[in-house]
Amino acid sequence: MAFIFGRGESPEWECVIDSNAMWGKREMRSHWKEIVIGILVMSLSTVIVNWTIAYNKYVATCGELTQVRQTLVNQTQLIVELRQKLVPKNFASLDELTRWVDDWEVDNKPIVVSILNKTFVVTGNTELYSQYWDCDDISEAMQRDALKDGYLMSVALVSVSGVTLDHAVNMAVVGNAFYLVEPQTGKIEFMAGRD
Repeated sequence: MAFIFGRGESPEWECVIDSNAMWGKREMRSHWKEIVIGILVMSLSTVIVNWTIAYNKYVATCGELTQVRQTLVNQTQLIVELRQKLVPKNFASLDELTRWVDDWEVDNKPIVVSILNKTFVVTGNTELYSQYWDCDDISEAMQRDALKDGYLMSVALVSVSGVTLDHAVNMAVVGNAFYLVEPQTGKIEFMAGRD
């Protein structure tokens, strides 16, 4: 049904409808207010329905965005935690280094020994263990454990005899100083300052 509203010869609004209409011109003139109200109600209903659909999509999108935001926050926190563990750092203070060395267990670390092309993992106080578990093995074990805990620590060779570099220890940086750590005893000594 097509409605055409226009100003006719009479002062009332004129409504012309197609030939299939059930009412004539005279009846349309008397019902024009109801027709306009009906059209406005239908238009308003369409607007409300469209607004409701758009609002529901907006709410759903907001919920999805909130989930995406929370996922990003969680992943960012995970990246920060992993980065802290993966990027080793120097010890913050001499107290931190001392506590870490005191907590480190020197005894019963498993070691890998190769004898005649065979590899053994040895632990405990056996003769084979004490034969292969010497200063360089202990220093390397301390270095690995420091790295696992997120700290930088190196293995350093020092001279005990005064002639050659014949003993392995660890070295850690604390602030502007280098410290030697004797992994077999836990003794910590100042070595030198940094520029």
